Amino acid sequence: EQLNNILKYSKANSIEVSLLLVDNSIQLKIYDNGVGFDTKVNRKGIGLNNIKKRAELFSGNFYVKSSPGNGCEINVEIPLQ
Repeated sequence: EQLNNILKYSKANSIEVSLLLVDNSIQLKIYDNGVGFDTKVNRKGIGLNNIKKRAELFSGNFYVKSSPGNGCEINVEIPLQ
């Protein structure tokens, strides 16, 4: 979902993806150096909301950090059962 968003909207020329096992949880981090966006503005798209809902289905957390001109970073953390 996020990689699709990056390709469609970000104008990024660099994407970093990491998947880690940390303290009984799986952590997915995706960063791009694209145009970014204001996280306080209500977005019309459903992509980030879908990621958040999927994380919550597994009792996980979803964080997004972005601002105009500074790319975007998302973090998803899912606890292992």
